[in-house]
Amino acid sequence: MNKRLMRPYSKRINRGGKTGIALLGLLVLAGIVLVVYYVKSSARHDEVELWKEDFYTEEDIYEPPRLYHTTPQPEAITVEERPDGRSSSVGLSSPNRYMDEPPRRPLSSVALDEVDSHVFEVVEVWPEFPGGQAALMRYLNHHIQYPPIARENAIEGRVICKFIIEKDGSISDVQVVRGVEPSLDREAVRVIESMPRWIPGQHHTEIVRVRFTMPVIFRLS
Repeated sequence: MNKRLMRPYSKRINRGGKTGIALLGLLVLAGIVLVVYYVKSSARHDEVELWKEDFYTEEDIYEPPRLYHTTPQPEAITVEERPDGRSSSVGLSSPNRYMDEPPRRPLSSVALDEVDSHVFEVVEVWPEFPGGQAALMRYLNHHIQYPPIARENAIEGRVICKFIIEKDGSISDVQVVRGVEPSLDREAVRVIESMPRWIPGQHHTEIVRVRFTMPVIFRLS
């Protein structure tokens, strides 16, 4: 074949080869760029995730316990035998150190369908005996009897009771937290169960059930 005729074809082949090599180079370069970009992007993503872990989410933020203005519960009742054989409530002492149970949830965190059965131990307005503490003292003065067996054996001591004041003011679930002697324990429970209805406690303007603690001190004169 004539060399003159072959020259255009050889030039095209050379040009096509150079173009293919150039395209191949561009593809390789693009691949390198993509890999580098992906690696850098991944690294930045990891750094962001790590940075986020150094901060607290809203759920992780500690919320301090809410404080409530409370009225102190009635103090301990001291029962002292009189010469006529009756018992006399002659003194008071604070029961606060016997309230070991932690405060329950505030009303706002208690489901509405649980409010009726929930028993509160910290409330804004404490239940009150009708007429106040003076009336409570008079009631106990007339109703508590020093048990003969305890008197004969010169038994004295402090009976710590807890009970629930219901929403209607009635007394329920009377228990001896710390007893002294069976006859003194029974007398303390009996007189608490016989008390008239109290003025019920309130929390967030709602009348609620409240657990109450009341030590009763028996002392021989």
